[in-house]
Amino acid sequence: AELSPVDEQGRPLTKARYESIKPNQRGGITDDLTNWSPWQTYDLDSGLGGTQILSPSPRSYIQVRVQFSSAPLAGGQVDSLSFEFSPPLVSSAVAEIHPSEVEPAMPTPFTFAVRSRIESGQSGFDALRLRTAALVDSVTAVRIDRVEVPFSVDTESSPSQDLMIHFPRITQDQTLLEIDFGARVFRYGTPFDGALVDTESDEIALAVSPGDAIAEVLSDELVVRTSLTGSILLDLQVGPNPFTPNGDGVNDRVILSSALLRLTGDTPIETQVYDISGRLLRTLRTVVAGSSTFEVTWDGTDERGRRVVPGLYVYRLALDADNGSASRVGHVAVAY
Repeated sequence: AELSPVDEQGRPLTKARYESIKPNQRGGITDDLTNWSPWQTYDLDSGLGGTQILSPSPRSYIQVRVQFSSAPLAGGQVDSLSFEFSPPLVSSAVAEIHPSEVEPAMPTPFTFAVRSRIESGQSGFDALRLRTAALVDSVTAVRIDRVEVPFSVDTESSPSQDLMIHFPRITQDQTLLEIDFGARVFRYGTPFDGALVDTESDEIALAVSPGDAIAEVLSDELVVRTSLTGSILLDLQVGPNPFTPNGDGVNDRVILSSALLRLTGDTPIETQVYDISGRLLRTLRTVVAGSSTFEVTWDGTDERGRRVVPGLYVYRLALDADNGSASRVGHVAVAY
């Protein structure tokens, strides 16, 4: 037996013809990834505010699939669907990131390269929106056709995961845009999503597609891979140590900081503080979303809020995740 998308006469197998075949003779149904992009999952928590279409653009057609779940006394329905669209800023744009394989959580210099096709009458773009689960520490340079140009960056925080990078407007076909930045990647297959923006119009941002933007760069991808081995918890940094929780605003708290690797869900972390005799004084709990950095702070008090006496204390930080468990044990000193 052989699975084939055509019938006995060599014609493409239609839905009606497929359904006429005996169930035990039918092959499986798979998505058409030759002519369509994969299905994307959308977060509709914003309600009437809508959500950005993640599928490749510009395109002439779009498919929508709505999946319902119901209970014996409850169901759901779709009242309406609406879409906003606008003329594309460019005909197409491909991008790639380099390097595409890095050490996890290590500060790494990256280059995000974009090459666009622009036709007569299209406005072009003067900004790029970069979104990623990695932590971007800084943007260091922007080049247009290999020449450095002035730029500015809008971001809500640093390190950031959502940046808008502004530069001189690009209107020429096949122009190469390169953006250098430093970032830390914590999870295998972390995507770097880029979109071209015309800040002088209300046109919808155009998402770039992975592809060959620079011939000498071989990645042709917008994802970065890290090692799949090793601990899911990086070495713990503890400081200041000793610390002085006397209320003067200087070194009043000790901070335990690290990063989680290769995790996707929420991970609870528990930190316990003991005195030197082994008596538990304080338990600190936090939840870390996915693979990212985190901090645990101890203010030098016990569970009742009483300030501990000067001396040496033992901490144990532990986590238990689907990908494994990890813990760290160490000492911290309290002094006045």
